[in-house]
Order: sequence, then C-alpha cells, then structure tokens
Amino acid sequence: MIALLFFLLALLGFGGAFTFTGGWSSYEGGGIVAPALPGLPPEFASHTGWQRLNAKPIPPRDADPHRSTKNVYASDERIGGLFPDGTMIVKEGVRPGADFVGLIATMRKEVGANPDHHDWVFVEWTRASPDEPFRKLAAGAVCTSCHMRARASDYVFTAG
Repeated sequence: MIALLFFLLALLGFGGAFTFTGGWSSYEGGGIVAPALPGLPPEFASHTGWQRLNAKPIPPRDADPHRSTKNVYASDERIGGLFPDGTMIVKEGVRPGADFVGLIATMRKEVGANPDHHDWVFVEWTRASPDEPFRKLAAGAVCTSCHMRARASDYVFTAG
C-alpha cells in the first residue's frame, strides 16, 4: 500500500528522493526500485529497471548450465560492440516448476580485474526457496570457461 502511494505521488510529479520502509530501496525521481534480493550485493537491486537484453523470457535448454527461464539486464548499452567499463549485467532465472527467482548470475566490468576476458568478473548465486538468501555457487574460471564461446559479443550471450 505504501509503495502504491509513492507510485501515485511520482505520477503526480512529486520528485525528489524518498526512502521506503519495509525493505524497499529508494525512489530516484524515475521509478520505484525493488528491494535488494537477500544475499546479493545491493548494487544489483535495481537490475529490473535496466535495459533488458532479451525481447522475451529465454526458456531453459538441455545444455544450459543455468537451467531456468531467464531474463538478462544490462546497466549500460554497448558502444561499438563492447560494454563500457563499470557495466553490470544480471541474468535472473526461475527454475522449472518454481515461481520465484532462484538464480542470479552477474557480470561486472572492472578495469584491470580480468584483462584476458575484457575485465569481466563473473559470479553466480542460487537459492532453493524464496524465503532463503542467495548463496554464491560459482565464480571466475567456471563462468569464463563457458562465456569464452561468446567472446565475439563481449562475453555476453544475449543480444541487446
């Protein structure tokens, strides 16, 4: 109810920055930002407000290490085929038979972090139920070994 009130205030033109109670992060004049998913770094909390790279949800495939229905979001747009430094990409997945996000795979482009792979830092988190926090499942070489197949598109499989 409180979120609806702030949304209506935003539509009526009441700008500025508000801090929601009850777990919501902030309103920054452009929309309501969902709460951070438990166990994830807070910088990924607003990912659903970023550019979505897929036109429609990506269904699970047999050879897919992220067996889930996925949406992929990027904080920045490609420039000349590459994402700029500082870009964050979030792939969220809902496992077959589930009705909650149980997988979050992230890529963050940090200058000097991984020069052999365009400086991308990869981390994957999972959870088994909507009531538990995400836990880190994989990072580094496990992720880059698969994403090597997408090096021509800046290590990102999903077009955008």
